[in-house]
Amino acid sequence: MSKILVISHDCFSDQNANGKTLKALLSHYDKSQLIQFYTGVDSPDFSKAESYFRVTDMQMIKSFFKSQNYIISDTENMADKGPIVKVRNSSVWNFLKKLNYNFFFRTSRELLWKLSFSWRKSFYKWIEEHKPNAILYMVGDSFATDNLVRNIARRYNLPIILFNVEAYKIINLKERKWLDRLFYSINEKSYRKFFDYKHLTIYNSKDLKESYKAFYSISNEQSLIVYNTSDFDTAPYVVKQNHIINIVYFGNLGVGRVGSLIDIADVLKVLDRNIVIDVYGYVEGNDKHLLESHERINYHGLVSAEELIQIKENSDILLQVESFDESIRKKLRFAFSTKIAQCLCSGRCVLSYAPLETASTQYLINSDAAVVVTNKEDLKQTLINLINDGELRLVYSEKAIQTAKTNHDILSLGKYVYDYINDYCQN
Repeated sequence: MSKILVISHDCFSDQNANGKTLKALLSHYDKSQLIQFYTGVDSPDFSKAESYFRVTDMQMIKSFFKSQNYIISDTENMADKGPIVKVRNSSVWNFLKKLNYNFFFRTSRELLWKLSFSWRKSFYKWIEEHKPNAILYMVGDSFATDNLVRNIARRYNLPIILFNVEAYKIINLKERKWLDRLFYSINEKSYRKFFDYKHLTIYNSKDLKESYKAFYSISNEQSLIVYNTSDFDTAPYVVKQNHIINIVYFGNLGVGRVGSLIDIADVLKVLDRNIVIDVYGYVEGNDKHLLESHERINYHGLVSAEELIQIKENSDILLQVESFDESIRKKLRFAFSTKIAQCLCSGRCVLSYAPLETASTQYLINSDAAVVVTNKEDLKQTLINLINDGELRLVYSEKAIQTAKTNHDILSLGKYVYDYINDYCQN
């Protein structure tokens, strides 16, 4: 039985996409088989891992001046430490987000992480107490974390499992200048060093795998593709007669998705029908105003997981959207939303409105699992077809569920990953 040390920015959690993705990937693992080191601020899911070791940026900085306790083992320990306070003030939050694109700030942060050592003594002791058999690293754009992973692998002779869900390490340096070019150059060199270690790589899409292989000229890497997974938690779709079509969007409303939802709502307005988009998710500022002020959008905010099941079950069309904004779409070329698995597993007709080049769009086209629109001009006729033709919605609801059973079933894929990693660790 393998025991995995998971290293990532986000912890196992239902509060963020990466946390959900990690939980789904390792769904077959018992909590006694998982421990996690993370650097984010979310509260972890104590039902998923035996123990957590958290060092946030602020804790890392404070570690230069005083010692702290970083281990989180259970809810009692968490309560003793006091609540983790997230930044809620929008002006502060926006300022911090802008700093993420300040490469002087980012490079300085990485160097501080590499120089901070006072927390590592207790960290290594924590590892030795739990005795993991392998490291699973959710790859980000931190070369300091890369270095930490390799140090652990070397120190304890552990194999590495790289989990790639984004294009963090395949940045075209010719498109970068000055300090950001240096930052990504260091990141690229850092990633290449993993090839000197025993490693397995898990990708969440075929496009991402092929792009990494081409970028690094990889020919013989041991790897597998594991799409995002979800539960089958809704009843089969039934076409209802003489009722207003229920169109639903749920999930992340960031990275320009609100603009695409507005495009769809504008078309619904032109069709002069009493059809609206019910939108569920968290957003603030001008995007929130745009949603709340549009006559064909009902913005509901966040809902519980239990409520979402019923919302999906009552829907006729589920929306998957990405931004067409030129400043955003290039960055999201390899984005593969975790929501795709949820939509397909719900067995509802999925309407995808996203740029042609994105990995998720290519996947949905190749699998024929959704109705795909890649430009604004085709939206009107597509919506007319879906609204008026119940049989068409039924056809795509069945295609969605079949694709989900093949590629997104959390039970079968969870066991597949579990068995594969066990074999990998033993050989």
